[in-house]
Amino acid sequence: MTDVPPMCGLILSGGQSVRMGRDKGAMSWEGGKLVHVQAQKLLSVVREVWISCRPEQEEVYAGPFPLLFDQYPSEGPMSGLLSAFHTRPASAWLVLGVDMPGIGEEVLRHLVRHRDPGRLATAFRQPDGVVQPLVSVWEPAALPLLRKAWSERRRSLRQWLEANDTLLLDPPGGSDWTNVNAPSDLALP
Repeated sequence: MTDVPPMCGLILSGGQSVRMGRDKGAMSWEGGKLVHVQAQKLLSVVREVWISCRPEQEEVYAGPFPLLFDQYPSEGPMSGLLSAFHTRPASAWLVLGVDMPGIGEEVLRHLVRHRDPGRLATAFRQPDGVVQPLVSVWEPAALPLLRKAWSERRRSLRQWLEANDTLLLDPPGGSDWTNVNAPSDLALP
């Protein structure tokens, strides 16, 4: 029987938030900064959570969770994931995008409960059929193929999940897959 790799949590929050016009992770949400609220959700299912961000976000994101700066040029979520594997290559990574506040702890528990460590990743196929890379588990065995994709400039995590040995789950009912990218997504002023 193969040992199951330990799992760490990773909040992907290193984007530029261009459409939002301000740092999404720093926005006030449920009494705290969105980035910390999201990290707390991950902490409900894993023991250790890291926040992937840019160095210029360090002061704003300082708090109870360690910050992880990209070891690869910041070119989307793959940069953050590869940097996480650079830090802990033997760990699996439970990923949650900072801009998906509708994803609750029950969705994360469902993902972890149905994780298949024998596959490269476990992810959800949203009700609209889209594979969602920002709520997923990435196994250590995926690292060589992620590095290869990076070197070939194939940087889409969604396309990577679709092309590789990924367990795709149907999400539990009532999941909110809204990706908060612009003020209109939250009816913000």
